[in-house]
Amino acid sequence: MVAVCIFIYRPPSESVYASILAAVRQNHPCFTVYVALINPIAREQESYLEKFCNSLPNVWLLNRRTSNQWQSNTWKLFLEDLHENVEYIFALNDGTIIGEGCLESAVKLIKESDLTLAQFAHSYWGTLNLTIARSQDFQANFCTNILKMKALDSIENLCEIKFPDWQELRLRLDAAGHKVAVMG
Repeated sequence: MVAVCIFIYRPPSESVYASILAAVRQNHPCFTVYVALINPIAREQESYLEKFCNSLPNVWLLNRRTSNQWQSNTWKLFLEDLHENVEYIFALNDGTIIGEGCLESAVKLIKESDLTLAQFAHSYWGTLNLTIARSQDFQANFCTNILKMKALDSIENLCEIKFPDWQELRLRLDAAGHKVAVMG
């Protein structure tokens, strides 16, 4: 199973909802879409996003509003929210719209190259059929990642890595001898 994770850093906009819809339309045989709120948003926006996610098949909203978990969220906490059968995490930032077949291409690439983590920069997106939707007031350093879950078992002190710090995770995986790559 693949967990398609869309990380929401800002109040949801049309491009965020388009990201979710594009993820749901993938043709991979076994995947679940997780929408992860990274920063707090207004309760009204949160309520609308929750209703939207609940109206779609196989979409889950991950929200750690309680206590101070916004500041203390770690990879370990995030992984606790995922289904136990997840083999890969395919991670997207809000506003990234994946094209048809993108998920299949990413999973095929990581399997065939025996990678643990692949990170896709702007220049590599065409290969995976990724397109971008951005609102005029938001410029982000978009990065897309696919990660083999089993590799995380070999990372010491996973609970110390802030979530979603992909750079630190990549460095720790590399240090543990895993094959990682930045594409593009």
